[in-house]
Amino acid sequence: MRTRINLTFFIVFLAGLFICASAQAAQPGDPIIIGYGFNPQIYGKKIVWQGTDGDIYLYDAEEVGPALVISNSSSNNSDPQIHGDYICWVGIEDVEPYALRVFLYDGVQCIKPGMAGGISPTDPQVSDELVVWSAYDGDNDEIYAYDISSGLTDKLTNDGYDNQHPQVSGEHVTWEGNNFPMYVSLFFYDFQESRKEKVREEIGVDNWRPQIYDDTIVWWGGVIYPDPIWYKLEIFMYDEGDDPHPVQITECHGTNSLVCPQIWDKKIVWDDPNHPYINFYDRMVGQIINIPSTCNYTFYPQIWDNQVVWEGLNEFWNYEIYFWDGSTTYNVSNSGDEADHAPQIYESDIVWQTDLGVIYFAEAEVLTEPDIEVSPLVYDFGEVWVNVTATATVTISNEGDDDLTVEDIYLELGSLSDFTIRKKPNLPKVLEPDESVELTIAYRPSSAVSSADVLEIISDDPDEGLVEVSLSGEGVLYRDIAVSPIMYDFGEVQTGHSATTTVTISNVGNLLLTLYDIGFTPESSDAFSIVPEIDPNDFPLVLRTRGPRASIDIEIEFSPLDIGEKSAVLEIESNDPDEDIVEVSISGEGIE
Repeated sequence: MRTRINLTFFIVFLAGLFICASAQAAQPGDPIIIGYGFNPQIYGKKIVWQGTDGDIYLYDAEEVGPALVISNSSSNNSDPQIHGDYICWVGIEDVEPYALRVFLYDGVQCIKPGMAGGISPTDPQVSDELVVWSAYDGDNDEIYAYDISSGLTDKLTNDGYDNQHPQVSGEHVTWEGNNFPMYVSLFFYDFQESRKEKVREEIGVDNWRPQIYDDTIVWWGGVIYPDPIWYKLEIFMYDEGDDPHPVQITECHGTNSLVCPQIWDKKIVWDDPNHPYINFYDRMVGQIINIPSTCNYTFYPQIWDNQVVWEGLNEFWNYEIYFWDGSTTYNVSNSGDEADHAPQIYESDIVWQTDLGVIYFAEAEVLTEPDIEVSPLVYDFGEVWVNVTATATVTISNEGDDDLTVEDIYLELGSLSDFTIRKKPNLPKVLEPDESVELTIAYRPSSAVSSADVLEIISDDPDEGLVEVSLSGEGVLYRDIAVSPIMYDFGEVQTGHSATTTVTISNVGNLLLTLYDIGFTPESSDAFSIVPEIDPNDFPLVLRTRGPRASIDIEIEFSPLDIGEKSAVLEIESNDPDEDIVEVSISGEGIE
């Protein structure tokens, strides 16, 4: 069943209402020129691009020195992609037959994956141990995959579609397949299981440029709306591991089309070409927000965790690169007279090119600030006896990279609360990075009712100055009997002699406990007796909740008349709701 989220109701126009900033704030520093060319890609601190001379260049921001040429055995190279130490691209071999093919650099040497009969490869992609691309087999464009660990190339498709634009994440692959007149369909492939799934195919609509993260795909697909008839491009998602059906997550009927989605884990961004913002969707939260921007138009967003970068046309009609760190938008390029294109992001590091082929790199600058973490944020003490104290621990930690000052800690209800703060530190309390302090919260219900309060913690955390911990509990009244000992062995006692022990019966609840009877079962040996004997008229006997009248002592005497092992069971009957009869096992042995 198709699920839609109506943007009219679910878009939140103020990004501050949507809390998704990283714990460690960061923003790109001043951009530097690292080379010249096109199509820059980034992974970690490594950047790869297609040089203006047709070579593939690799720049490592953690190494001292210029970019390296890694395409030593090919020419006219293009479309570089990087994942970890692996880099792939297409180029022409420098030896006969001078064919266009896929190349792979593994960090040490250049490898030529087998082409499995395909020619004119395009769109190479690499992830973990898999390289995929599209190539012509004489009939159609097909999808090919090279397993780096085995060194083997497989042809994943042979189905009559023109299969193009593959994307790979781990061992999962997606692509679009053109099967006229069915229009452009979408496919998913599990390389480990050699299993292909057709994700979406409908006559009259297309599915474009799928992107994949693990086993989840996003793309822009066509939708035909009636009254009046509108053909719109909406954002779709397919989670193969959760719900293997295409889900439409936007509905812009009557407005404009949505394009260019990108995915990172559970988060998706896309472009709204006719509006000056980027859309951000977190599946865990279930809301779409507009990333604030000063652009007239936005293009080609890319995402890493909560951080987004895109190309924007500013108020002066210049193309600039913009970066959003989860709460604030920055103009990264500030070039003024250059057209900046194709931004890519890894963590908070950004790379892009200008229309003149200049490759810029802006490395993240970590903004030191405190970050409070409180655990738990909700605590329910459950049922606690009236006038009995239960405790819980609340931990306050500094997860940031600058000192955190805890300025105040208090309960919202103050002295009227059944909750109290114990082990409260001297305030203000300064916590260094990775340091924590524990509070003990006590709950002592004064009556048999439900109680609630809020523990409030004030600090100098820049975005969480006030943290609230919800506390709750329920005071209850109980009748509860306790008998000690519950088992007793007199051991060996000479016939004609006796030995005694004491059984204590206590009320450990907070309601009066009524004893109805105390006596031995009929099967018990008559060698055991209660001394002095209890008068049946003494029952019922009431034990209070505290003080000397909260318990009684029963003396048991063992007087064997003959030799041998003896046993008895003392039964104590009360109005304890879950122990209405308590049995005490007693034994002994008569000897000469």
